[in-house]
Amino acid sequence: MSTLQRKKEKRRIMGEKFIEIPTLKLEHVEKNINVLEHEVSLDGSSKFHSFLFSPEFESTLNRLSKWAITVIFAAVFIWRRDAEAAWVTIGSVVNSLLCIALKRILNQDRPIGNTKSDPGMPSCHGQYIFYAVIYFILSMFQWLGVNEITVIVAVVILAIGSYLSWLRVLQRFHTMNQVLVGAAFGSCFSLAWLWAWNAIVSEAFNSNLWVQVSILVAFAMCCLAFQLYVILKSVKWFRKDP
Repeated sequence: MSTLQRKKEKRRIMGEKFIEIPTLKLEHVEKNINVLEHEVSLDGSSKFHSFLFSPEFESTLNRLSKWAITVIFAAVFIWRRDAEAAWVTIGSVVNSLLCIALKRILNQDRPIGNTKSDPGMPSCHGQYIFYAVIYFILSMFQWLGVNEITVIVAVVILAIGSYLSWLRVLQRFHTMNQVLVGAAFGSCFSLAWLWAWNAIVSEAFNSNLWVQVSILVAFAMCCLAFQLYVILKSVKWFRKDP
């Protein structure tokens, strides 16, 4: 082989090495990046999953569930501003008072280890939540009819209400029977309250001034009672703070 051929061969070999080495490094870097992204994704998903099912998250959700539904009631009234919205709000207060009366009548203790002093049967959370859930579902069927979309929405809302009520058992505030009884009373009261509006109150409200005045006064009293309740709760929370 001549000197010129040897130089060409040497350049060709060096050129191949020059091309191959960066290619191998690039593949190695891309592989490391993919592995790192996968690890970060798994770690982030694991942390989110742990937080979502952590006792702290469930405890916070349990404390806020009743307030969240109250805010929804207020939002519905502000949005609609009609007699039925006022009637629903009055019903939520009457339903809560009914639950307090049932607690005193049944007088069943809460689960062992719970620090609350009041009776646990029925669960006020369960009764309040299912009053709102059943009323919303039935009203939605009246407004929009029964179809695939409304049925799916109803199932989702029912599942959310069931989960929020089940948290009372998980956090040991109530037994399963106490939550089920509360949910049953809330559902029955919701059915009766909606039936009363459709069958009696709606027509009477449109034709009788005294009925209009009575409902508006009752609604104003419920709003004042709720404000007083919030104030008392706030004072109680502040007193607990060190």
